[in-house]
Amino acid sequence: MKHEDIYRRWVQEKREMHVGAAFAESVMDQIRQREGARKKGSAPWFDLIGRINMSQWTKAAVLGIASVLGLGRILLTLHLLLFA
Repeated sequence: MKHEDIYRRWVQEKREMHVGAAFAESVMDQIRQREGARKKGSAPWFDLIGRINMSQWTKAAVLGIASVLGLGRILLTLHLLLFA
């Protein structure tokens, strides 16, 4: 028996795999349970971090905003120390 014949036989056996009628519904139930558990257990900032990581532009915007806020904090601290 050639390797090609063995492969074709294996493919044919895998095509003939039968699943029960309720298989798709049980898979969907498990997906719904995991989604519900993940939504209940996740903190809101995890969703925000996920949204930020979707785009390079969003990352750049967040980095720019954080830089401006950091610089503003430093300037405010210096102002309070020198002129208060």
